[in-house]
Amino acid sequence: MSVVLVAALTQFVAMSDTMGLRNQSYADAGSQVAIQANLIRARILLCGSDYPDGNNGTPYRPALPGGSVALFVSTLVCPGTAQNLWTGTDGVTYPPTPKFMTRNWQYVNDATSARLMIVGDGNALAQAATRLGTDATVSGSILTFKVSN
Repeated sequence: MSVVLVAALTQFVAMSDTMGLRNQSYADAGSQVAIQANLIRARILLCGSDYPDGNNGTPYRPALPGGSVALFVSTLVCPGTAQNLWTGTDGVTYPPTPKFMTRNWQYVNDATSARLMIVGDGNALAQAATRLGTDATVSGSILTFKVSN
């Protein structure tokens, strides 16, 4: 009887520790997603504020990068400079894909809003959305983060 009890207790402790580590991994990934979302949003908005006369060729927020269909954030061009947002001389580079994410950041600028999206694990995305506040929503495995109205 005591052997069974010890075995059950050992299994419970091992499972509890594993779940705690997994939850911490989701929290860490969610934090990384939130940090990146804010960095990317700041980078896009800086383009528009530094070069307000830029024209992306669409009627939607012309000073911001265009993209009425989803574009990878790594390819975004500031319409005011015609340069990629991530290859300037200021040392800011495109961030690596966070843990538990299955696709790189994407961007859309259309009649609805300018927004970022990333696809990944729902647990990590829920953690990120909590950190990002009301500008972030999660639907299934997709986090959407508003850049501009």
